[in-house]
Amino acid sequence: MAAILRAQGRLVARLLGVGRRYDGFRLVARCGRTGALVGHAEWYASTETGAYLPYPGGVWSACDSGQHAHHQVDSAAAALTAS
Repeated sequence: MAAILRAQGRLVARLLGVGRRYDGFRLVARCGRTGALVGHAEWYASTETGAYLPYPGGVWSACDSGQHAHHQVDSAAAALTAS
């Protein structure tokens, strides 16, 4: 999720261009099934260059903070569990 938010943030920043048209923007990701917040990213317009930059530590993902789990099991872990 964090990688998607960073990539989409770069895309929005590029679409908005340079010029401080807005002070910044926020991307919000929600679960399609439950509507729960699963991530967000905030970007701000630099006062020096006018370019949109991500806030330091501005990308948050529920995946990173352990608020939900992906039920992925690789073949080695599955073999250990089965024996």
